[in-house]
Amino acid sequence: MPSVITQPCAAATTGFDHGPSACGHDTRAEVVCSSCGEPLHDEDVAVRTGPGYPARLLDAPEVRVRFAANEHRE
Repeated sequence: MPSVITQPCAAATTGFDHGPSACGHDTRAEVVCSSCGEPLHDEDVAVRTGPGYPARLLDAPEVRVRFAANEHRE
């Protein structure tokens, strides 16, 4: 996941407007934590198995290695 861009680029070739039916201001996309609202950065995010991950794959060696530090939570 790329890091969040917090400053606009002076050489940007395109931009975002928050539409005429909203505030109409220039804006940028920002990915934030749904719990605390802080911006997400790639170094602060880890992928883990979720409740829909196929149970038959959880014991596969490559899956255990990939998700070893990030156990499933419900």
